[in-house]
Amino acid sequence: MKETNIGLDGELYKGKVYFSVEWYKKLTDNMLYALPLPPNAGYSTPFFTNIGSVEGKGVDILVGYKDKVGKVSYDVTATAGFNTNKVTNLDGIATAVLYDGQNYYNNGNATYGAMQGHPLTITQNGQPFGEFYGYKVLGIFQTDAQAAAATDQPGAHAGDLIYYHNAKNGSTVGTKDEMPIGNPNPKLVYGVTVRVNYSNFDLTALFTGVAGVKLFNGVKVYEQHPFESDASVSPIALKDSYFGSNGLTSQPRMGFTNPNGSYTDDPNGNYSNPSTYFVENGSYVKLKNLQIGYSFSSAAMERIKIRSARIFVMGNNLLKITKYSGLDPEVGSAYSQAATSGYVGTSVGVTTRGLDAVSQYPQARIYSAGIDVNF
Repeated sequence: MKETNIGLDGELYKGKVYFSVEWYKKLTDNMLYALPLPPNAGYSTPFFTNIGSVEGKGVDILVGYKDKVGKVSYDVTATAGFNTNKVTNLDGIATAVLYDGQNYYNNGNATYGAMQGHPLTITQNGQPFGEFYGYKVLGIFQTDAQAAAATDQPGAHAGDLIYYHNAKNGSTVGTKDEMPIGNPNPKLVYGVTVRVNYSNFDLTALFTGVAGVKLFNGVKVYEQHPFESDASVSPIALKDSYFGSNGLTSQPRMGFTNPNGSYTDDPNGNYSNPSTYFVENGSYVKLKNLQIGYSFSSAAMERIKIRSARIFVMGNNLLKITKYSGLDPEVGSAYSQAATSGYVGTSVGVTTRGLDAVSQYPQARIYSAGIDVNF
């Protein structure tokens, strides 16, 4: 690993204003990655190997201000991190491409769930780690006539997604039209910490957030479409185009009833194809932590031979502001699957970030209280 850092720290106005700025560039060689083995290897567990290199660079900034007004003292600190990463080499990978990510149930059971057999991320030379991978959606067919005129999507009807098609890839939409469709790596990670003290009372609040990031809402598939004939869905599915007495809505249709009364499920792949329809803005601001405390006076504590005592109440994940339609935009890494070779892995890593799949759980809201005593 090679890393270059240039930083500047300083204070102004007798220490009331303080700051730190750091620029860095890091090249990581021989990255450790879990590569699944093909079935004929006779060993299903992925093996760890060193492959390729990645370049990361960015700027970290910290700015703070502290002062006192009467009996009130306060300290406000803001941090911001701007980072980009780019894969510069994938040694040992025959295709120079890593496909990963899954939206199945049971940690990689490719026979039970939505989008079976489809990788959800791609990692390749010259691009960021784990970009989402699928079809670019241009809209929804408004009428059957419009759909019939789209000869590159034969059999499409009103309510179906319109996929981008490159004529160089053939006469109809196919897997060659799949492409990177979103970057799960945020352009900006930031936070603000506020500390206030008044007499024996203290308050600390921590706000965190990210901006310039995309999330793959895999749960949206299960909300709007029954992936099994006996599967239950959320009431959101009732808003699908041409469901019951619905006309065209903002949600794609599930399928259609044939003249003979039989039902054809999702013939256009609206819910079985990964696409930009499921990629959303993942930016958010959260009140991550709020704590209020009271410290007893030293004089009172000395009488009972206690050096210090403080009681507090605290809450975590109290507030979030986001446009993301899922439960929680604070998404980590999901289970992976190597779909290109027909095997399924169970690793969790940097190539599956931002996948809000069925294996993810939202951050819990927690309330607590306590007492700190020093003898």
